[in-house]
Amino acid sequence: PAEIQVVVASGEATTGLLFRLSSLYTFPMGLQLISLPGDYTAVDPQTVFGLGSAQRLRLAAWEATRNQYSVYPNAPADLIRPGCGYWLALDGPTELTREGRPAKSPTQVAVYGRGDGSPTWNLLGAPFTSATDIYSVQVRDANGDVMDWQTAQSRRKILSTLYAYMLGAYHPSQTLSPYLGYWVAVSEPLTLIMTQSVPTQTQ
Repeated sequence: PAEIQVVVASGEATTGLLFRLSSLYTFPMGLQLISLPGDYTAVDPQTVFGLGSAQRLRLAAWEATRNQYSVYPNAPADLIRPGCGYWLALDGPTELTREGRPAKSPTQVAVYGRGDGSPTWNLLGAPFTSATDIYSVQVRDANGDVMDWQTAQSRRKILSTLYAYMLGAYHPSQTLSPYLGYWVAVSEPLTLIMTQSVPTQTQ
């Protein structure tokens, strides 16, 4: 069971208990598009993935404003930020055992577009441990106007759905799932406002 009640008597050994420890997530070997739920900005990414100083972390972030990648330890690939996606290449399966600070809800993620109507691709991530439906995401433009995702699409501010990279291919998605990264195309600078869903309680 996930939870068990135990009475522990002072000065006596308590037996018959089994503790099973598991990692938060297992990243497979190879190239993958990832994100981390939570805030890991206080921890060096090398430490996050449990790599020693002699091991090389192959982590890359996409800079849409400059149309180029940066690689660890150069900014913005120097830290893993809530709501951001990254490319990660691993030589073998890697366990994530360190938990980040809970991401703020709402989390705001800035995405860049040139403003000329052409698509500019940005990398996103899932900031929360629960999945976020893209239709729950609010969008704020440079004028301060806030709208829902569908309205931003109808006004040609958002030009694509989300695309995740899994098993060597891109797949469209309508959900930001924990530990995955996503591409999205926009036409102008926007701020995406993501709110953590509250679990439904049954009576």
